[in-house]
Parts: sequence; C-alpha cells; structure tokens
Amino acid sequence: MAQFYVAVLETNSAGEIFVFVPDLPGVTAAAATEQEALNLAIEFANDYVRDLARDGHPVPEPRRMTEIERDPEVQEIGRALIPVERALATL
Repeated sequence: MAQFYVAVLETNSAGEIFVFVPDLPGVTAAAATEQEALNLAIEFANDYVRDLARDGHPVPEPRRMTEIERDPEVQEIGRALIPVERALATL
C-alpha cells in the first residue's frame, strides 16, 4: 500500500529543480523540470524504503505537509505529495 510523503521543491544553483524528502533522509533528486525531478524522487524513495527494510531498519512514517517546517535557508518553490510503496518494506 502506498503512503504519501512530502517532497520539497527548490531551485539549485545550476537552475535545475531540486527535490528532497524530509522524512526519508538522503532521498534527493535534481532535473530540468519539476515533473522529471518528482519522478526521480519517487523512484529513489521507493528504492530507499526497500533498502531500509532489506537491511532491517524501520521505515519512517510520513508526516503531514503542515508538520514539516519551512527552512528559511531553502528557496522553496513548492511541495508535492509523492507515493511511496510501503509494501516494499516487507519484501
């Protein structure tokens, strides 16, 4: 079953769209467009969850969008909810 994690979008110094998922540390992606960056973030998030489970680590629960504070040092351009297949954690 998929759960939705918050992805934060910003622009990086190269002018690309940069995405990170605060509840899944290390899940980041960059691409020329928002859609490409979000698609990569979804792929990386699913891989991350699978790796956590395979290595015997707990999978962090997703927080609601309103629970994630804005970082004043990040030039945030938006947020999106991305689906992450939590069932992968049982494989």
